[in-house]
Amino acid sequence: ISLSGAKDRFDKKASVFLDARKPEEYQEGHISGAMNFYGNELDQFAPGIIPLLTDKNQEIIVYCHGGDCDLSLLVARSLIETGYKRVEIFAGGWPEWKKAGYPVTQGGKP
Repeated sequence: ISLSGAKDRFDKKASVFLDARKPEEYQEGHISGAMNFYGNELDQFAPGIIPLLTDKNQEIIVYCHGGDCDLSLLVARSLIETGYKRVEIFAGGWPEWKKAGYPVTQGGKP
């Protein structure tokens, strides 16, 4: 989805945002309300995230660094294989969101 699509869903509070970047990067800053689900350590992060995603029809938006970053693809593919039906990737990712000046948070529990 595009930046405007991600912001629209953020404003409606209708979607769960997942940050697929490293925990250190998540701590430095992430989309407000996003949960950290590091794409290169799915097995380690899944037990903490999957139980929170109780509705398989809930819209989930996954993002990472944008551009050539494929961490969000790894997370999205894993969720779809687990039975989640509405998984989207925010292509512009963290850099685009931050550049637009949209709500961000630092720290927090990955």
